[in-house]
Amino acid sequence: MQHGGTRSRSEEAMIVVEEVLSRPGENDKPIAEQEYWTLGIVDWTESWRPGFAVQQARAFWSEIDRQFMCTELETELYPLLIDAEERYETRRLALLKMVFLVMQL
Repeated sequence: MQHGGTRSRSEEAMIVVEEVLSRPGENDKPIAEQEYWTLGIVDWTESWRPGFAVQQARAFWSEIDRQFMCTELETELYPLLIDAEERYETRRLALLKMVFLVMQL
């Protein structure tokens, strides 16, 4: 997944976990018409900004770039992994509810 902006080599981080969520039953649509959300935990402990980030974004297929692009990136920083994991689970449950609620409308 490509997120907006660039990072210098000193700011590189390791992805602890990353998921891509989509609405069930949308795989009949062309890929460019489907909606996706990414959710992940990023380890920043080896950077100038130590800690863990919970990141969530909306993703879409870009035919021009021939890859998935992310928008609406939200980032929350936590000093401890256990705190980031708790927030990740809370966001994950909220995303799953949203995805299924929209499907039922």
